Amino acid sequence: MDGLTTALREARVLYLDTAPLIYAIEDHPTFGPVVGQVLEAVDVGRVRAVSSTLALAEILVQPYRRGRADLVARYREILAGSPNLQLLALDDRIAAEAARIRASLDIRLPDAAHLATAVVAGADTFVTNDVRLRPFREVRVVLLRDLLG
Repeated sequence: MDGLTTALREARVLYLDTAPLIYAIEDHPTFGPVVGQVLEAVDVGRVRAVSSTLALAEILVQPYRRGRADLVARYREILAGSPNLQLLALDDRIAAEAARIRASLDIRLPDAAHLATAVVAGADTFVTNDVRLRPFREVRVVLLRDLLG
């Protein structure tokens, strides 16, 4: 997990994409422990984290579809329960930034909105597992799979 240590040491503000949050809550066998370490660092204040209310909307779809009120509650508790994790709502500044990013990269609007939120929040590290976001250069994109080895 030396890659994780390096990523956290170099980060001041992490942006947590949707997939890493899902991996942590649902105990993904490969990525859950890595994200758990990231969230632990956030909880103890070694690093500050931000995400978007869009992540909450994306995360809650499957638990609602499966009738899993327990998962809905866990997600909401984790996302609202840490003083060092802030959820930012989409606003006109983030929307304009998302349009600018989407115009320069061939990515979907939700991905552009996540990247835009990271930029507006001043994040220096974007934690994801979406390789399609790697070309973005305004924030350092860190793939979870790269932290494993």
